Amino acid sequence: MSLFPIHPFPARMAPELARHSLRALPAGARVLDPMCGSGTVARAAVEAGLHCVGVDIDPLSALMTRAWTIPVEPYRIRAEASDVVEEAKSLSAGEIEWTSDPETREFIRYWFAPQQESELARLATALRRKSDPMKSALIVAFSRIIVTKEAKASLARDTSHSRPHRVSTSSKFDVYAGFVRSAHYVASRLKPKLIKGKAEILCADARMLEKIDVGNFDLALTSPPYLNAIDYLRGHRLTLVWLGYGMGAIRKTRSVSVGAERAAPEGSLPIDVSPFAMESDGATIAPRHWGWIRRYACD
Repeated sequence: MSLFPIHPFPARMAPELARHSLRALPAGARVLDPMCGSGTVARAAVEAGLHCVGVDIDPLSALMTRAWTIPVEPYRIRAEASDVVEEAKSLSAGEIEWTSDPETREFIRYWFAPQQESELARLATALRRKSDPMKSALIVAFSRIIVTKEAKASLARDTSHSRPHRVSTSSKFDVYAGFVRSAHYVASRLKPKLIKGKAEILCADARMLEKIDVGNFDLALTSPPYLNAIDYLRGHRLTLVWLGYGMGAIRKTRSVSVGAERAAPEGSLPIDVSPFAMESDGATIAPRHWGWIRRYACD
């Protein structure tokens, strides 16, 4: 059976590669995926009866991987989604939690029409009151109506490909109905009976894993981001602003992510990357692009 993701995610790791690499491990073996992305390795590992630790610097990636690897009965997700909608609708104006950060508020106003903005704020407030494992699954359902190919809860197309561009200034999308449909989809994809192992998913930087005993794993398996290819947070930020992340924090995470189009400050690289980033004679790569390459090689 294919590992169907529960949330849109471009250029995810091929499931067949993950399963092939994990096949030789005995039941209960420990696997580390330090850049877990959509969670393909982690899900394949728990289906194989393994213990996986997954890490990602992108909060939404960590959340969708967590939701995909914790067994939750589908009927509970469907029922809880309806309850969340009713709770969201019943909130008084004073109970709705809005960000106080001016930059984040301006970002939301640009990408969301007033009606959808109001309904998303109500849903986000209701979701904050939930606890895991149900909370992660419901937030994935919430995100799926924002991070999409066509404009749904936001005014943007191609958000799921990390190329959001606003295509309208108004919307008739029903956020509540869309959330319930999305929750039903997530419930149908989770298949908790296939989960035989366990996973621990952390939002952290793969380059700084001081809290993890990296010598205590049988296999490290990952699919790192490409350089100058997909800026995942560019699309994911349209969900993250509803989960309590301000634009300043998101921008900082984007700037330090592996694959970011930024050069490291002169003399700051802790290792010699020349064996991995050879500057051949006659190369037409611009100096600033060599800066990106050196930093990527170091990461």
